[in-house]
Amino acid sequence: PVPVTVSAADRIGALPDILLQHVLSFLPAQESVRTCVLSRRWRHLWKSTRALRIVGLDSREPASVEDLRVFVDHLLMLRDRTDLESVEMRFHSCSEGEVPYVSLWTRFALMCKVRALAVEISHAYFYPDDLLLASRYLKTLDLYGLGLQKAFLDFAGCPALEDLKMSECNISVDRMSSPSLKHLSITGCLSDLRARLRISTPGLVSLKLDDFFGKT
Repeated sequence: PVPVTVSAADRIGALPDILLQHVLSFLPAQESVRTCVLSRRWRHLWKSTRALRIVGLDSREPASVEDLRVFVDHLLMLRDRTDLESVEMRFHSCSEGEVPYVSLWTRFALMCKVRALAVEISHAYFYPDDLLLASRYLKTLDLYGLGLQKAFLDFAGCPALEDLKMSECNISVDRMSSPSLKHLSITGCLSDLRARLRISTPGLVSLKLDDFFGKT
């Protein structure tokens, strides 16, 4: 038999930093940070990824804000201030006392010029504490399980917003407008206001309105 030569070349390690950081951006933030122990070269790669996935490690169920709070605070404090393409935050639950943390993390994402932002609270509504979305970079917004009030749905400060998805949300406003929005999806949401929810999106290309409890 012909002997087989096994190469010990580190082909992954030979890739440029920017490509390795792109790969890390697909991992949950906890796993991305853990790569720092692989070698000296990997020690700081996680700090400059262009995407953050703040989710639980169990793919079947997100973690609670309480479980991730200390980790996320340290993560945001230690990472480089590089711009972010996307931020995904998915939690099982969020108590009233933990609302300021999620709001703070959202503000951090906006400060880093995030272009795609997803926030999900699986159980019970999360009401941002007067959080105003204002970013000329934000293009995609995906919201699940949030209590949406006037300040949060004021898109006057988001001139680049094109894609908005709201699922299982409580929409407590009587008007929502965005001249830049192209794609709007509202599914499984409700409005407990007696007034109609009036939506003004003159540039809209596609609309999905399904299982909405309230008046529009």
